[in-house]
Amino acid sequence: MLTSKQIKIHKMSDERWTTRDKINQYRGVLKLYARDKKIRASELTKLKQRVFKNLKSLQTDVREYRDIVTQIVTGNKIRLIPILQRYDNFHLAFGQLDSDELHNRIYQNSELYHRKLDKLRYEKEKLAKKFFDLQLEKCLLMEEENKEVQTDCFVQRLVAYLQRSTSKENGVKSIGVTYLTIINILKNDAIYFDALLKAIKDDKKDQCKVIVKTTIMGQLVAENVDDLKQKYKLMTIDVLKNMKERERSLIITRERVADLWEYAKSLVRIESDTIFARKSIGNEESVQLENQLKRLEEICDILKENVLVRSYNELFPRLEEQMRQKTRLINQFNYNIKERDDLLSKKEEAVAVLENLEHTMVATTTQYRIDKKVMLEEIETQKKRIIEYKDQRRSHGELSIKIIATLQNMLIMLVCIKQLKGILKVTPKKQAKLVTVEEFEIDETVEPVLEKIDTDVVALLTEVTQLMGILLGMSNFELDKEKNERARQLYQTYIADYVSNLKFGKHVLEPALIVEHEIVDPNVLTRSDVKNQSRKVVEANLKLD
Repeated sequence: MLTSKQIKIHKMSDERWTTRDKINQYRGVLKLYARDKKIRASELTKLKQRVFKNLKSLQTDVREYRDIVTQIVTGNKIRLIPILQRYDNFHLAFGQLDSDELHNRIYQNSELYHRKLDKLRYEKEKLAKKFFDLQLEKCLLMEEENKEVQTDCFVQRLVAYLQRSTSKENGVKSIGVTYLTIINILKNDAIYFDALLKAIKDDKKDQCKVIVKTTIMGQLVAENVDDLKQKYKLMTIDVLKNMKERERSLIITRERVADLWEYAKSLVRIESDTIFARKSIGNEESVQLENQLKRLEEICDILKENVLVRSYNELFPRLEEQMRQKTRLINQFNYNIKERDDLLSKKEEAVAVLENLEHTMVATTTQYRIDKKVMLEEIETQKKRIIEYKDQRRSHGELSIKIIATLQNMLIMLVCIKQLKGILKVTPKKQAKLVTVEEFEIDETVEPVLEKIDTDVVALLTEVTQLMGILLGMSNFELDKEKNERARQLYQTYIADYVSNLKFGKHVLEPALIVEHEIVDPNVLTRSDVKNQSRKVVEANLKLD
C-alpha cells in the first residue's frame, strides 16, 4: 500500500506506477537538462575555437621571438646593426669590431666634434664682431643726431666712450661665458673618454683571460689527442701482432696442407706400381709409411685443435673464412681511423662554437634568469591565492550549511505555532463567546504534521521570521505585578534546577529515606490557577486577532 508521504512526494494515486508515468512526470526536468546540455556544448565549442585562435597567435609570436633570440645568441646581429646606424655609440658597441678599430672610430668622431665646435666658435666670433660694429654705427649715428641738435660735445664723447666700454664689457662677459661652457663640455668629454678607455681596458683584460682559457683548453685538448693517439697506436700494434700471428699460422697450415696433399698423391698408386711395390718393398718401407701416416694424422689433429674444427673436411673452408675475417678487420681499422679524424675535427668546431656562445650568452642569460625568477614568483603567488580561495570557499560552505541547519531546526521548533495559528483562525468571533480552556487543551492534543522542509535559505528565513513575528505577537500581552513576580521566580527556579542537574545529575533517592510531607506553598500554582491563566492567554490572543 502507498503511504500518504509517497502520494504527496510523487503525486501517485495507484501502486502500478509505470515508466510511462515516470517519464510524463519528469519530462519537463529532462527537457531542461537536455537544453542545459546543448547550451554547455555550444559554449564549449565557442571557447575551444577561441582557445585555438589564441594558441595560433601565440605560436606565431613564439616563433618570431625564438628567431630573434637565436639570432642574438648565435651572434647574428643583422637586425640590430641597420637600426643602430644613426647612433654611433650603439653602432660601435654592436658592430663586432676590434679594440684598434674602435679606438680609431672614437678618435674620428672626437675630431669631427672638435671641428664642429671650432666652426661654431668662429661663427660666434663673427657675430660678436658684427654686433660690435653695429653698436659703433649706432653710437656714431647718435653722435651725428646730437650734433644736429647742437648738444655739448664733451657729453657726447663721454656717452660714446661709455657705450663702447659697456659693449666691450658685454662682449667680454659673453666670451667668458662661452669659454666656461666650452671648458665644462671638454671636462664632460674627458670624463666620457676616460670611461671609454676604462671599458676598453676591461674588455682587453677579459679578452686576455679568454685567450688564456682557450690556450689552456687547447693544451688540454692536445694532451687528450696525444693520449688518444697513443691508445690508437697501441691498439694498432696489437692488431698488427694478431694479424702477423694469423698470417704465420695460415702459412704453417698451408704448408701442412700441401704436405698432406703430396702425401695423399703419393698414396694413390697404379696396380702395376702396387704389384711392383709388393715385390720390391719389404717390411721396412711399410713401417716408414705407417710412421708418415701417423705424423700426418698428428698434424691434422693439431690443425683441428687450433682452428676448432670437428672433421678434416672442414679445415679448408675454415681457413678461407679466416682470410675473409682478416680483410674485414683491415677495412674496419681504416674506417675507424677515418671516424677518429672526423670526430676530432667536429670536436674542434664544437669548442669554437662553445666559446662564441659563452661570449654571446653573457648578456642574455642574466635577463632570462631574472624573467624566470619573476615567473616562478608569480606562479607561487597564484598557487597561494588558489589555496586561499579554496579554504575561503570551504569555510563559506560550512557556514552556509550551519545556517541552513539552524534555520531548519528553528522551523521544526516553531511548528506548534503554525498549528495554534490554524486553530485560532477556525474559531469564529461572532459566535462566541470565548474559547474555554478545556477546548484549547483538546485542540493541543492534535499532533503537528511536519511538511517537507525547503533547503532554500531565503524561503527558510521568510518562514522563520513570519513565525517569530506570530510568536512575539502572542507573547506581547501585559501582566500584573504578581504575575511578573511569579514568572521571575519560576524562571529562577528553572535555572537553579538546570544548573544543579548539570553539576550533580539526577540521583534517585533511596526508598527508606523518602518521607512524604504535605506542605501548602502559596508560590506553587494549583490546577485552577493554571486553567485561569491559560483562559486569559487565549482571550488576549483572540482580542489581538
